Amino acid sequence: MSDLEVLKAWRGKRYGSYSISPVYAQLRQQHPRAQLNVGGSVIHPAVNLAVKMGAARITLFGADFAYPMNRTHACWNDGDLGPVVNQARHWVLDRQGVQVRTQLDFRGYLCVVERYIAGHLRVSFLNSGRAGVMLSRRR
Repeated sequence: MSDLEVLKAWRGKRYGSYSISPVYAQLRQQHPRAQLNVGGSVIHPAVNLAVKMGAARITLFGADFAYPMNRTHACWNDGDLGPVVNQARHWVLDRQGVQVRTQLDFRGYLCVVERYIAGHLRVSFLNSGRAGVMLSRRR
């Protein structure tokens, strides 16, 4: 599912993995690869890869799963990369316990990360953002 031109232009070593999705079932049989945890966000396989590589502590940067300070993205105008803040109909708690607007898909991404964290008690997970969502080990 990667852009063929990007793959052709890549000069470094290539690594591949699949999700457990049935979309990749035939490909997994023909060309076995590792599997990484997925859940809709690039954070999921990145965290899983770090754990598989032996990380004992993982610090998340930009893992807000919400619109802190009513911004959809730190360096983009509202709506440039998706829905505008005013369309957000859901909320999560930030690290200070204050409700922050979010989208339903962001809440889903958060649930997948929290379930993963809860299943990896030997790994310390930190969220670097002060305005980001409060991560929980309880799931």
